[in-house]
Amino acid sequence: MRRILLLGLALAFVAQRSPAAQAAEVTQVQIDAAIDRGVAHLLEIYQDGQARDPTLPPGSPLTLLDSPGLRALTTYTLLKSGVSPTHPVVEKLVARLALERIDHTYDVACMLFALEALDPVGQRAWIDELANWLIAHREKPGDFGYPGNPDLSNTQFAALGLRAAAAAGVPIPAGVWADLARTVLSYQSDDGGFSYKAGGRGSTSTMSAAGVGVLAVCEMGLARCGELDADLVQRMRHARADGLEWLAQQDLGRDTGSWHHYLLYGLERAGGLCGVERIGEHDWYRDGAKFLVESQDGAGEWHGTLERSPTLFALLFLSRATSSVATGGSRVAPATGPPPRRFQHTSGTGAVGGARLEAQGTRPLRMWITRLVSPANAPFEWPGERARGPRVALVEYLIDGVPVEVVLGEPERPAGDQRFACEHRGLAQGRHQLTARVHVRPPEVRGAGAAQPALADNVITTNGVEIEVTEDVSVSAAEARFDPELDLLLQVRPKATASTVIAKAPGWEPSAFNARASVDGNPRSPWICAAADERPWLRIHLSKPQRATLVRIAPARLAPRSPEFLTLPREISIAIDGGPARTLTLGSGAGAWFELRLDKPTAVNLLEIKILVRDEPNVAVGIGEVVLELAPN
Repeated sequence: MRRILLLGLALAFVAQRSPAAQAAEVTQVQIDAAIDRGVAHLLEIYQDGQARDPTLPPGSPLTLLDSPGLRALTTYTLLKSGVSPTHPVVEKLVARLALERIDHTYDVACMLFALEALDPVGQRAWIDELANWLIAHREKPGDFGYPGNPDLSNTQFAALGLRAAAAAGVPIPAGVWADLARTVLSYQSDDGGFSYKAGGRGSTSTMSAAGVGVLAVCEMGLARCGELDADLVQRMRHARADGLEWLAQQDLGRDTGSWHHYLLYGLERAGGLCGVERIGEHDWYRDGAKFLVESQDGAGEWHGTLERSPTLFALLFLSRATSSVATGGSRVAPATGPPPRRFQHTSGTGAVGGARLEAQGTRPLRMWITRLVSPANAPFEWPGERARGPRVALVEYLIDGVPVEVVLGEPERPAGDQRFACEHRGLAQGRHQLTARVHVRPPEVRGAGAAQPALADNVITTNGVEIEVTEDVSVSAAEARFDPELDLLLQVRPKATASTVIAKAPGWEPSAFNARASVDGNPRSPWICAAADERPWLRIHLSKPQRATLVRIAPARLAPRSPEFLTLPREISIAIDGGPARTLTLGSGAGAWFELRLDKPTAVNLLEIKILVRDEPNVAVGIGEVVLELAPN
């Protein structure tokens, strides 16, 4: 009988362990301690928002060890490991990432992970921008490359990024999920595994875990859109089952070199997304956790590649980051304040059957289903099964009638006492109604002349739970949608000059806030004037005139929240090519932009912008982005 030793545990290492050590079970206390050590190490490495080598002697030039995607993945890892969104290291990481234009699939996807875990309401505009970048840069069949040169690794990160965006409320078209699913099916080999490239040749463990996970994400996405095509869903479910079966047959104990921890994270994603605790006969999480607890070094790191990704992948595995409700045990930044509210539970029924919906908290809102094993659900139970309960295909959680979260079940076996728990962090302020729909598979009746029982429906719908969100959210990123593809200024690389540039910005490099930052295609990287500048102005010189009908201007804001040295412009003036100045007032929305609509298409060669009124006198102020657009006829 093959033993499935997840996480690429080296055979030589297994042979050296005593039978008692092999039989020992890893405890949650050990897992929590490993998470804490790993998190503490990351907080030390990234204490200024960039990874630097702490082993260098004092006075040595600091060596950068990171990239945008790695920093974004670090942010996500810290948040999923229990670190507070307001922890100084998290804020520094996000603040530095905000100044960069992120335009590679891995980087964009990791940034979406981080922002959805950080603040899906306050950072909604940024999430929307990144999600639209991914959709715009799909390969023609529906998968993803760097961009270009598509593969299943890029595709799985993009799919997870779109899943994070959907959880934040960004509408992802059903066609995106359907095309993605059909294309990923072409990566599956005849043996049931998945390969790195389409065509299904050369199945690998890492790509098989990826393929299973992406197909689960696609089914969730289609369920959110209310467009679950029966044929496609059946193909996806069969492909996932075959992929898991292929993984169950592999001897993952062999040494896979530097890909151990990448495989580990892939197994966590596949298990968490599909809702399976076992692959074949093996408990993938317990085996993986045991390996990680035993292989962590004294500094809190895991090793396997030249980058810091092994530590990130290890922590994401231990924290079960992809699962609907993370179980990370970090105590680095314990929660403060009153415990989350427990909302009054409600029971509901379909035409046949029933379930209880329970919820707790608001941000995040935790939701789960209970009492699936009940006399009311007996008609859904399959005859001859030892376990109890209906076979659940998926559970939808709806806010005000709109699906916001989907948890997949295992329709090949009874649900038993599973709760199908999940979290949602995107609730806006106000009153909401939470409901759930439990999709169950009716039992098949076999035999000549057998008829399907008269079950009125295979969906159990619960009654509503009333939820009120009282806390407000500070929206730190620009609320108005920014689409670089529509910005005419980015096509001509204009020259920007300004009255002054801020000289002192605690915790920041002031050189990042020069005039050019106002036309760099990133509304989060602003030009900021000196605090003493009483009449700040910004001039945009175009190398070639552009016909435009709309001028949009984002005030300078810094993510994740603006520091004390920066205030908002409240009133500005705009003059085009030396013409009369027009005065604009900033709206009351937390992420409002200034907008000037022109009566007709106008050739623009020079824009002169003056800040007339600011919220606080003698405080630095600035412009985040200047955009020119031409509305279609």
